[in-house]
Amino acid sequence: PEVAKTIGGYDALSQKVAKVVRAAVFGSAIAANMPALAEEHERNTPTETTVAAERGERGVAPSKEELAIVMQTRADLIAHIGSREYLERLTIELGGNGEDPARLQRVRMENVAQTKIKFITQKDMKERFGSDTHGVSFNFEKELLLSLGLAPKDLRESARHELQHIAMESNATIPQSTANILDRSYRNYTNKSGAKAEELNAYFRSPAEHLVRKQQVDFEMERLGIKKYGEKFTREHYKKLMDAYRKDALTRNVREFIRTTDPKDFEKIFDTIAGNYTEQNI
Repeated sequence: PEVAKTIGGYDALSQKVAKVVRAAVFGSAIAANMPALAEEHERNTPTETTVAAERGERGVAPSKEELAIVMQTRADLIAHIGSREYLERLTIELGGNGEDPARLQRVRMENVAQTKIKFITQKDMKERFGSDTHGVSFNFEKELLLSLGLAPKDLRESARHELQHIAMESNATIPQSTANILDRSYRNYTNKSGAKAEELNAYFRSPAEHLVRKQQVDFEMERLGIKKYGEKFTREHYKKLMDAYRKDALTRNVREFIRTTDPKDFEKIFDTIAGNYTEQNI
């Protein structure tokens, strides 16, 4: 909010956030390979002009605060994926399976930076994608639709969720070993019978959805002071996480992960799979 208050105009805000991305990326472990990443982020950020041109007939431009939240969320995610810590965790995750961790890291950063972000009204979102939808990502088109008028925490969570899908091209860049860990740890979202229950369980069991929610847990543990990135996951971390769960202090994605994951597998999941990042306040 402070950024939005002190900077006039969408274009000026875009330039400021692009500088944040440059500083993060060019200080990263793969800086030499990413000379155009900040420019990609800047080029694919909505401006006052592009929002007006692309919005639907019933659409309205996002507020400066909404735009600032989404831009900062993307900048944070790019910076995190480009960090040495992420590369180290990704190397462990791949486990010498022949894939190049640095290449995969670079692909994920490029995917996020190249994403085109558009906003539509909540009414349009509901009519097109369902009543409970806040955002939709088109992974291979690298396009993200977000709903206007969300609470800041919901907008931030939705933007982060969908950008993480785009980073990993849905299932395309998820290592098979990671998919196997997640699949073995899954427990049904619902034990009811019927087509709707089967559809829900299939959705939450997919590696892309399970992994994105794991990444949201990483973020929440950092935000709540439960566990810092790089720390080994312990029983004490689990107790604190469940205490926050019982107090209803966690976001929807995090609650869904806890509901659909076997507790005995938490340690393996959080100590071997890349994905955490620390939010910078805006």
